[in-house]
Amino acid sequence: MEKKIVCGIDVGTTKVCVVIGQQDHDEKLDVRGVSRVEFKDKKFKNLVTKGAILNPDFVSKFIKKALAEAIEQAGVTPNQYFISVASHQVACIPKISDISRDYVSEGDEVRHDDLQRLLGSVGRTKIDGSAILHVLPQEYSVDGDSEEHYHIVGVTGTHLRGKFQVITMPLKPLSTLLKSLDWAGLSNIPPKHVYLASLASTMAVLSDEEKEHGAILVDIGAGKTDVVIVQGELVRYVASFPVGGKAITKDIEIGCDVSENVAEDLKLRFGTATHKEVRLNEVVAVPNVLESLPPKNVSLKNVAVIIEARVKDIATFVAAVVRHAGYERKIKTGIVLTGGGARLDSIQEVFRSVTGMHVQVGRPNQGFNKQKPETTNNLSYATALGLVRLGFRSLDPRDELYESLVSVPSPIQAPVPTRPHTYTTSQHHSPMPSNGSNGSNGSYTNGNNGHTPRPPEPPRNPETKEPTKEPEPQTEPEQEWKWWRLRMDLNSWYKAIFRDEFESRNGQRPDGWEPKTV
Repeated sequence: MEKKIVCGIDVGTTKVCVVIGQQDHDEKLDVRGVSRVEFKDKKFKNLVTKGAILNPDFVSKFIKKALAEAIEQAGVTPNQYFISVASHQVACIPKISDISRDYVSEGDEVRHDDLQRLLGSVGRTKIDGSAILHVLPQEYSVDGDSEEHYHIVGVTGTHLRGKFQVITMPLKPLSTLLKSLDWAGLSNIPPKHVYLASLASTMAVLSDEEKEHGAILVDIGAGKTDVVIVQGELVRYVASFPVGGKAITKDIEIGCDVSENVAEDLKLRFGTATHKEVRLNEVVAVPNVLESLPPKNVSLKNVAVIIEARVKDIATFVAAVVRHAGYERKIKTGIVLTGGGARLDSIQEVFRSVTGMHVQVGRPNQGFNKQKPETTNNLSYATALGLVRLGFRSLDPRDELYESLVSVPSPIQAPVPTRPHTYTTSQHHSPMPSNGSNGSNGSYTNGNNGHTPRPPEPPRNPETKEPTKEPEPQTEPEQEWKWWRLRMDLNSWYKAIFRDEFESRNGQRPDGWEPKTV
């Protein structure tokens, strides 16, 4: 069997990141090849704005270049590709869906197929001008029960209700991304291999304990900031707003009166999110806007003040998102920062002072071997590494459990209700209905024992060969059924036993029969 090799492609605002990996025998992921191509040239600085691709032609060339470099380093060609898509206009819409099940034809226990029906009914929701990117199941309930279930497969009930979070985004960013991939030679990408960038980052940055007890992932990119709330191993809420690292660079450019490149260099080399750590007399000489002009002195104290003000704005947005989602007091592990903007010194302290929560900077090394720490510790590769991990693990951990249950055949077969016969015989025969009065009620009778004898066989030609009968397939013996395995109420048993009797009577019940309830 061909070994699974996954490639994750992350198209960001300022760069294209590609990571190629595969799973080893310890179920850890090995990073085989990485590549990062940045949009450094001035004519390429607006290829992607706030997650939306503006020029698919040029972006496709950067994707092709980054992919070629990663494949050359890995020495293998990927057989599966996972893509990230981003937009600052992402919406998270709560939905509730219901289906009804039939005891007789479907059994009394909820199956994985029922969840797929429920999921499909939500996925067919039409939203004008937007595409449904993800439908994230939350909890389920059966038969109007107020108790919500995390695992619903195997629970008995006829009426199934599920709560979902529907992630939508405008159609244009998605269509331009698929066009760029098509021009880069990556056509026919399955829809299930396209993930929201922030959701992919959770797979690489958040640990299983953080997902279980509740964590808020804040991905500070160049053009936007994404917020993902995870609790109970499930994604509960997703939001995005168009403020990121480029906004900080723009503030430095205006506040210090320098060029954009110099402002970016000041942010990366000397930037800190708290101005109290910088002395007033710290000054650095930077190139002027024109090369003919002398160098300009810039106060690092002013740079820190500008950065701190913008970081406080981002932290305030994050706090508002958490408050709006209703998880202000439900998160136990706090905020985890990632993305290129999280590399600023002392950014945790600013977020802690604004939100009042525990804050840490997360590294995208969850589930990966530590053979390439320069990649698994680099915050810029968080989304691409998460895409690779999505090739081997599901975003919802329940999917892996349900798939394993479906793949293993059940040793117990459901009982098949049989038609209640009104005749008995010790020999095999072909019953024929009688024309007498006793046969008018649908039973098989004759004049003697209530049965019609076998008709005489026609004479055979000795020259003709007797046709050989094909052996019937061997059937496994029926499993022993226990009453406690059925979990069916008495009313359902009545329906199953007398269903064929109702059909023979054209839907009319016998006199005096009424289903009993428990």
